[in-house]
Amino acid sequence: MRPKNASRGRSTCSSCNSAGSSTSAAGTGDRNGAFYPFVERAAQWTDHPPEALLHHIERDLLAHTGGHLGDDVALLAIHRAPIPHRSGR
Repeated sequence: MRPKNASRGRSTCSSCNSAGSSTSAAGTGDRNGAFYPFVERAAQWTDHPPEALLHHIERDLLAHTGGHLGDDVALLAIHRAPIPHRSGR
């Protein structure tokens, strides 16, 4: 689900091309209106690199909605590198 203009190494959702505002993944409902349990679901993939994390969330979100997003959704994953500890101070 990568747009044609997306560069390699970044994961984006093809349904996120709208110039308007985007819905958070947590605000996405299934057929019955149940919101996607973002925190609970994303927590199981936090040890993955950002691109893999986004891939898992995107697939899980599509499964939650029955394969169709009724609106655009924006996802962003940031990897924060650990700061090396300086000894001797």
